[in-house]
Amino acid sequence: MSTPVAAITQVAKTEFSAIVSDVEVVAWSQQGARLVRIRLVDGSFLDIRITRAGDYSYHWEHRMNDGGLHRWDNAPHHHQIATAPHHLHEGNETTVVESRLPTTSVADDVRYVLTYISNLISPHA
Repeated sequence: MSTPVAAITQVAKTEFSAIVSDVEVVAWSQQGARLVRIRLVDGSFLDIRITRAGDYSYHWEHRMNDGGLHRWDNAPHHHQIATAPHHLHEGNETTVVESRLPTTSVADDVRYVLTYISNLISPHA
């Protein structure tokens, strides 16, 4: 059985090598990796947090390039969204929309997010 870190690393390095420059665990807890950072070729990065309880956050930080951010997460604070608790902060903290993240597996989620990012940065990278 693959660990979340192994799944993240496998997808990022093998399927998205054109946009991924590095994958590293940047925070640990007693339960294992707490934060995985994927550095991207345009200088932005994707921080991934996944808990054993099923909480997740895929935070693409690109403010240094264009002032924006995107974050897919399931924090239970946007009940008005049809896909709640799953939602997407689209471009900034205040624009919150329905999430299309598959939530079927860590690998599928990482693949979805990196495809989304690739479609936005590839012409510029």
